[in-house]
Formats: sequence, C-alpha cells, structure tokens
Amino acid sequence: HRAVADRLPTWLSTLRLRAAWGQSGRQPGAFDKFTTFNPLASELGAGLVPANLGNPALKPEISTETEIGFEAGFLENQFSFEFTAWNRQVDDLLVAQQFAVSGGFRNTQLNNIGSMKANGLEMGLRWFAINTDRVSTDLFFNAAFLKQTLTDLGGAPPLKIGYIRYRGFLKEGYGLGSLFAPRLAEVCPAGGPRTNSAGNPINCYDPATQLPINFNGQNSPATTAQLLAYFATPRDLKNTGVQSALRPYLADYDGNLNTGEQFVGDGIPDWTGSFGFNAKIGNSWRFTTMFEYKTGFLIQNLTDAFRNSQHSSIGSNRKEYVEIEATLNDPASTPEERVEAAGKYIRGYRRLIENGLNEQFAGDFTRLREIALTWTAPEGIAAKLGAKSFTVTASGRNLFIWTKYPGSDPESNAIGRGIGSALEQNFLDSTDAFGLPIPRRFSLSFNYGF
Repeated sequence: HRAVADRLPTWLSTLRLRAAWGQSGRQPGAFDKFTTFNPLASELGAGLVPANLGNPALKPEISTETEIGFEAGFLENQFSFEFTAWNRQVDDLLVAQQFAVSGGFRNTQLNNIGSMKANGLEMGLRWFAINTDRVSTDLFFNAAFLKQTLTDLGGAPPLKIGYIRYRGFLKEGYGLGSLFAPRLAEVCPAGGPRTNSAGNPINCYDPATQLPINFNGQNSPATTAQLLAYFATPRDLKNTGVQSALRPYLADYDGNLNTGEQFVGDGIPDWTGSFGFNAKIGNSWRFTTMFEYKTGFLIQNLTDAFRNSQHSSIGSNRKEYVEIEATLNDPASTPEERVEAAGKYIRGYRRLIENGLNEQFAGDFTRLREIALTWTAPEGIAAKLGAKSFTVTASGRNLFIWTKYPGSDPESNAIGRGIGSALEQNFLDSTDAFGLPIPRRFSLSFNYGF
C-alpha cells in the first residue's frame, strides 16, 4: 500500500477502486401459483366466487447487476469524491397481468413476462471548508441518475396502470411507468409536416390563420374565419354541444394510429440528489441543513384536471379557467376575444373529456428538506440536571420548495395509501390525484443521557 501511495500525485491523498457483480431473485408469493375461491353468502344459499387466478408455472424474477466505482481524496482529504456506475438486467419479470374478465376472474394474475434493463450513476462530493479546533464546516453534494427500460413483455400487450384517467403504461421500449396521453397537433415546421415512425405526416397547423381545434369533427385545424363566425355569439363551455364543436386537433407522433396514447414523458425522475452543509462551533453548537431535488420527470396533475373541468356539476373553480369560460360566455366580449380565449382553452384547459390531455407538467423541484440547530450543554449544566449529557434540538422539515409545477405539491401522489394494485403502488409516483401537500413540521426535542 505504501509503495502505491508513493506513486500517487501529491494532490491525490487517497484512492480506492471497486468493482462488483451480483445476482438476486424475487420469489413469487407462497400461494400465487394456486387458483383460489372466496366464499359467498346470500339469501339463496352458500356459494363460491373466483379469487386468485393461479399460475403453476411461476418462477423467481432474476436480477443481475454489475458496478464499478472509486473513492478519492484530494489535498490531504480536504475534498472527497465518490463515483459509481452500474448496470442491471432483470429477466422473468413478475408482473400482475390482467386477463379477460369474461373468464370469471376479475383479479390480475401474477406472471413471468419479459425483461427490463436499467443503468445508473451515483456520485458524491464533500468539501471540508473549515476544520479548526473551534470551528468546522463541511459542504456536501450528491446526485444519482436512473434509466429503466422495459425491453420485452413476452408478447403481452401494453399494461395500463390502474384507473382509466391514470395515464401510466408499461410498454416495450419505454421507461417503466411512462405517461401516454393525447397530444395536440404541432405548429407546422417551415419545411412542411414532419413524419412519424410509420412514415405518416404528423398533423400540424399554421398559427397565423389556424388553431389546433378540430371544429365540429372536420378533421382539420379550424381557421380563424370559422371560429370568428362561430363566436359571433357567446358560447357556454358547460354545454355539451359547445364541447363537441371545439374538439382538440390531435396528432399521431408515435405512429401507433392511436392519438389517445401518445408518449408524453417519463414519470420517474432522471436525477435525484441532495446538498447542504454541517457546521460545528466549539463543543456546544451544531447546525445542519439538507436540500433535496428531483429533475427530469413529468407529473399528471389529475387534481387540477378536475378543478378545471368544464363539467356542469364539478370543476370550474380555478381562476385561470374561470376567466376563459367567462370570456366565451360574456355578451360584452368581442368575437376576437372569444377566439383568443378558445385558443387558451384548447391548448391548456381542455380537461377530462380526452383522458390525459393538457394534464402533464414538469415536476422538477428543490426542497429545503431539513434544517436543525443543536445545543449540547456543558457537563456542569448537565450534571445539575441529573444527567451525564443534555442536548436541545430545534428543527424544521419541508420548510420551502422551489418549483414551476402548477399543482399543490410535486411530491403529492396517488401511491402510499395502501390501495390499488401492485402496478399502481409501484408506478403512480407521477400522478397527483387529490392528495394533500406535504406539511411543514417544526419540532423541539430534549435529550437526556444517563
């Protein structure tokens, strides 16, 4: 070790290299292979109803992973850096698959279908900025990158995750839990319409004379002249006839001939991490902070989709939507103002009628996760209190958040409530559905050591 250390540059204090290979399995449940029935009691007598649709061919899900990395210290370990890169292959995925309910079994069946590959990076940096007998401070930053792709579903069709308005799917060639929803036609490029993977032109419109509105189902973008004539009189968005007339002009970007299921983005963050600092003054005071961040993912804001709904009995309680609705329905507004409001409506506030349209938003955020101040009493004061040690800590959690997400909280999601299928519990991080924002918490704690 000393011989190797002597060969290191003077600025490199320590260096450790590492590599690993491993394999693990996830076993099916003890009774997943058995077909079971539940008892049914009724006034006509006892009976049975289908419960679990067993699968005797089940086998473990196998995950194989390799990783390489290093740890390094610089300038007498004043700076330290860690780095890891890993790659994972998962075969015989255990997925709860839905079969035709006409067979009598409404529940999903656990099945080994397909495979998944994943890779990622993990890195961390720490700087001991001050290190004296009286004062010490260190700053830290870490980041982790994750990419997961479903490479094979074993011939099974794409799996829909939960409730019809949840737009997460498991589809071959896409990230786990990716979001698929209708997408409006794009502005026509200078060289004419682009083509999708199937070689077909992607619907587009000319913003100078058209809007992405499929007016009365004509299957082409509405012209400004058409809309000015239509909005010569006020229109009520709660009227189903008006909703039908102002349909969105959608496009097939993926070449799958299904404009209701177009890829809009990943529901799992690309990057996650934290940063902050720790400070110590003498033997009595310690101050710590930690910020957390997530980037590179979309959230389906189903909460605001309902709040902005044009339904006759629900929604219409967001200011932005109400202003649009009021302009369209106001006898004092001009046709030009109504056309402008219709453009805002179709581009951002047409909700629920087409599941998932205009509901996905960037969920990137940075949150002050925790801040804490600790006082450690001198031994004399602790002794007077009948203890060997005594500390007081004041702390706060989730105090501030910086985000452009328009919903209540980018971490408020549809999972973690003990409801729904395994697919929902695993892949609904990306759905904001009627949850409460994460609360701020303040605490004051006293710690006596005897």
